[in-house]
Amino acid sequence: MNFASENVRKKAEKLLLRLEPDLRGAGFFPEWTQGSWRLSKEGSPWRISCGFEIGNKFLTKMYCLYFRLTLDECEFADDFEARCEFLGGINIKGVIFRRRKGNLPEIETLCDDPALADSICGAAGKFDIETIYVRCNRALGTLSIEIKPYAGAFVWVKFPPLTRQIPLRPDETAALCDLANFMKKHFSEYRRPVSVTEQ
Repeated sequence: MNFASENVRKKAEKLLLRLEPDLRGAGFFPEWTQGSWRLSKEGSPWRISCGFEIGNKFLTKMYCLYFRLTLDECEFADDFEARCEFLGGINIKGVIFRRRKGNLPEIETLCDDPALADSICGAAGKFDIETIYVRCNRALGTLSIEIKPYAGAFVWVKFPPLTRQIPLRPDETAALCDLANFMKKHFSEYRRPVSVTEQ
């Protein structure tokens, strides 16, 4: 990694580090680990992380924020992946989950879930959401939900040299955490009940 790349990485991490007080205010307990936040709540079976997904385009490197929730010990008939898309353009009228992999009834269930749609649409009125992914891995028994907002990003244009921060406001971070907490509660039904012998 050259000096310019390392300098940009440090600047991007500073943007991520600024989220700590807002994450704590939302009831999480952030722990900084290898360039991302590990979040936890006492007694919760969910593993939660907040960090950057790095993408490269011509002369540009994008550090895009993600908020990822993972639930273990889930049961599914097969793998599947669905991507949330918004309906209605600027004036959002609803959401739909498009199948990216798998062909399970769960994907149709996501599309026919008014509580889920209302929560996502409500959140989208408070902060701009690029998309939401729902992924299930049958072999690992995991359910993963990834929320990707537009804000919270860091952009590096290599030529001409330019960096731009797109920080999350405190109210946007709070709305993001509220949506994450809703997702945790809403999708916990996918978890396989733990038997007495497993406890």
